[in-house]
Amino acid sequence: MITSKDIPQLGSSKVLLIGESCIDRYRYGICDRLSPEAPVPVLKHLYHEDKDGMAKNVFGNLKNLGVEPLLVTNSEPVVKSRYVDERTKQHLLRVDEGECSRLKPLTLSDIEATAGDLNLFDVILFSDYDKGLITSEFALQVTEKYKDVVFFVDSKKSDLSCYKNCVLKINEKEKAELKMKPEACELIVTVGKNGAIWNGECFPVDNVEVFDVCGAGDTFFAGLVSCFLVTKNLRKSIKFANLCASISVQKFGTYQIEWEDINEKDRY
Repeated sequence: MITSKDIPQLGSSKVLLIGESCIDRYRYGICDRLSPEAPVPVLKHLYHEDKDGMAKNVFGNLKNLGVEPLLVTNSEPVVKSRYVDERTKQHLLRVDEGECSRLKPLTLSDIEATAGDLNLFDVILFSDYDKGLITSEFALQVTEKYKDVVFFVDSKKSDLSCYKNCVLKINEKEKAELKMKPEACELIVTVGKNGAIWNGECFPVDNVEVFDVCGAGDTFFAGLVSCFLVTKNLRKSIKFANLCASISVQKFGTYQIEWEDINEKDRY
């Protein structure tokens, strides 16, 4: 496991994060009547709050844990607006913008021009939401060319054969929908309230009150990588990732974990 005492080591690690990002926008209001035009609630808008989502959520979680990653992400705006009753925190509707077409894909020359020699990184992360930035061809080129680098992948692709020699994290639903499995990868499957499964072993998580699962997978991913940078031990890293995710689901909306949250668990 790791503690806040490991921040200097985490801060000195070279980490490259590649992935699609969005703005998680929460529009809060009051619902106290139904529309006379249709049987739907009327939301009286009060205010909105923007949070970093997807790869930028991974980035924020890593930063809060002490890692200083280089982020390569999309420039096109993607916004996920959630309309929420302010009193009950009940989601009424989500509207996604900026996804009518695929994002501009990265190329191997793009990433090398931006990040330099990829062999110099301790780990390279793919936060792959399958929105077009990370094509299968690009993923295969990078993981095949830089075979000596440690890769961590969180992907929503149904064909994962483009990832080679990676530590790959997916959830239970994504595993059920797989068309092509990864080759020569360590596969970690998160299973909600039951924790995670790796190499046939189940890693349980504490029973906590789940308030909102939004972004919990990103928090798990960031915790997994952070612990591995210090321990080089996947078993310990999964346990730490479970702890981070269990804190995240107790918060409303996209939440980036803090060391204060972890220290409150009084485990280290």
